[in-house]
Amino acid sequence: RKQADHYEQVIAGSQREQDCYRNSLSYLGSCYRSLGQYEKAIAFNQQCLDISKEMEDWQGVAISLGNLGFCYKSLGKYDKAIAYHQQYHDISEEIGDRRGVAISLGNMGSCYYSLGQYEKAIALNQKDHNISKEISNRQGVARSLGNLGVCYDSLGEHEKSISHFQQ
Repeated sequence: RKQADHYEQVIAGSQREQDCYRNSLSYLGSCYRSLGQYEKAIAFNQQCLDISKEMEDWQGVAISLGNLGFCYKSLGKYDKAIAYHQQYHDISEEIGDRRGVAISLGNMGSCYYSLGQYEKAIALNQKDHNISKEISNRQGVARSLGNLGVCYDSLGEHEKSISHFQQ
């Protein structure tokens, strides 16, 4: 809450100095998402998305789309979340952001997991894992292995699950 208050003061004072304003909107969206105030989080992330589009900052657009996907997943609107993460993926692919591609695949995998579509979740998390390994993103490798472990556990494939968690 204190962080949100701080960023609200920043955006009130910045009078749309675009980078500062946009970044504060993104941080506000994250704060409100953490507070469970998803509609507020969506509103701030949408503003951030709009400014990123105006600035033609495609990485910022992609990240904003991913943040919107998180919000909709939190609301249980998985199809909408997947659509946002797919856009995040497509833009990341287009601008050559391999890390963004991997993250977006994992995010979609998480949504499909929540829908009980474990095989699809596994396929997406495996792609996330492969790209993360390829670009030496150890955090992404660890995240994807954990996600794969959860998926295999849900399918009752406990040995595979344990193997992924062990890695």
